[in-house]
Amino acid sequence: MSEFDLLINTICNPVTSIENRSNAERRLLEVLSDVQTWSQHLPSLYSANDTICFFIGIGYQRLVWRHWFRLTQDGKEALTNTITSILMTRSKMSSFAKAKLEQVLAAICVNSMTLQPVLNLLVDCNQPGAYNGLSAMRTVMDTVLSEDPKIDPNSRQMLESASESVIVPLTNLACNACMNALQSYNEENSGLMIVSLELMKTIVAKLPIGPHITVDVLNLMFTIAELGADQQSVFHQSALSSMEILTEIMQKKYIPRDDNNNANNSNNSKLTGDRSLRMMMHIVNKTIELLQSYR
Repeated sequence: MSEFDLLINTICNPVTSIENRSNAERRLLEVLSDVQTWSQHLPSLYSANDTICFFIGIGYQRLVWRHWFRLTQDGKEALTNTITSILMTRSKMSSFAKAKLEQVLAAICVNSMTLQPVLNLLVDCNQPGAYNGLSAMRTVMDTVLSEDPKIDPNSRQMLESASESVIVPLTNLACNACMNALQSYNEENSGLMIVSLELMKTIVAKLPIGPHITVDVLNLMFTIAELGADQQSVFHQSALSSMEILTEIMQKKYIPRDDNNNANNSNNSKLTGDRSLRMMMHIVNKTIELLQSYR
């Protein structure tokens, strides 16, 4: 039996002492982040239980942050392809294990200075795997747009530019998922709406607000917020997220462009004059309606 298997057995054995389990976990991370041997254990992700996948994810996360530039190109591609494959195919994986593998993917995106690995996971909201792609995108965006000191300034600038370049299609994808859930509500669509709103929160909070936040986007957020007025409503959690998004937009004093009459408007961020006042009143009236629904 290999050292890897012995360590796994020690960790999973319920009679293992706390000290021995802790030592086994520490050694397992060392094995998984070893530049010479890490790839031997990559196939284990396809068959290991969620707990082991979690520990493997921790090891590979350390590997990527510490040794990415020491890996061969084939090794980088194998790791990236395996992680993305697992995230898309193991739909029943526990949230803690999936979150850890998403963090590995985020580390890969940071160190390779591209969002392409996670963009490859995105599909239309009506297709299988839509939830997994949006969830991974949220985790990656949270990481690449963070103030994590492990991200050097040049990489952060490149990743911010890459994020801004896809902000419109990402917003559209998230909103389409929310509208789809409103039209045909079920447990799957509920999860899709929640993760879409979480992605929207990241976009609104961490990137400049611009033409991707349209009047239609605002109206959709108000609609979802109003549906959660009843605490017993199935939309209550989604409503809370939509209100956080609306609050962030209002705190940034953003007024969306009037999409029905913008031929002569070249300013994509803020409006002035009568049209600005009209949009401000629209937002105020929608806010009043929202407040009244929660009375």
